[in-house]
Amino acid sequence: GKGMKKVRFQAHRGVCSEFPENTLIAYQAAVDQGYDIIEMDCKFTKDDVCIMFHDKTVNRTARLNGESFGPDPIPVGNFSYAQFLEMDLGVWKGEQFRGEKVLTLTQALEFVAGQSIACKIDNVWETFPPHQRKILLDICQKANLSERLGITCARLETLKEALQALPEAQIHWDGDNDTATLDAVSALVRGRKLTVWVCYDNPISAWFKGRRATREICDQVRAYGEVGLWLLVEHSEGIRAIEEFGADVIETNGQLKPIR
Repeated sequence: GKGMKKVRFQAHRGVCSEFPENTLIAYQAAVDQGYDIIEMDCKFTKDDVCIMFHDKTVNRTARLNGESFGPDPIPVGNFSYAQFLEMDLGVWKGEQFRGEKVLTLTQALEFVAGQSIACKIDNVWETFPPHQRKILLDICQKANLSERLGITCARLETLKEALQALPEAQIHWDGDNDTATLDAVSALVRGRKLTVWVCYDNPISAWFKGRRATREICDQVRAYGEVGLWLLVEHSEGIRAIEEFGADVIETNGQLKPIR
């Protein structure tokens, strides 16, 4: 067959299938296992510290003095950064991860700076109030990672903010992927490195309301930038993503290992 092109592998929340998501140990695993990009999620504490955390609530992944926060959802924003430092973000995933602490965005980007890996900020940042978006973009700017930092957008207004604040960052588009929208994105991005993300149809993405990857959609997207496919878990899905859809980047929870 034809030579395989180099596909980049992105670790969703770090290698979250094996390690507690969005912690240093999960990010380190992405480096150790040969991933190309770490996908990171941000939230803000009550006192406006940007931390690495996926859920809107602390219940699933945080423990305090060995105890869970119980069934009633408690928002991340109820707690200060100092209070987060008291929590354990590892033990929910396994006893061997006990003691894993919260990471700030600043610390996460410092970690990336010391490696050869790239990183990508998830699009949830677009939902933060303006002052928090500014804090996040300022931290990204100061990290000085140039094109090793990617930022994900699904809204044109916040895409403009990101482009202005981060002149060298790679742009990841995660919004509508019809040609009218992509024409608008393309006009704003103006030749900067762009990856357009398309949802791979599998059980893990069943919640997603948008359209699923087909060869036709991926071919249309390729006219604008690289094709990213999320979220893959099976080896067979990886093969199909590469051979049928021509993926440039594959996002996986860590079950799919980079081809080296």
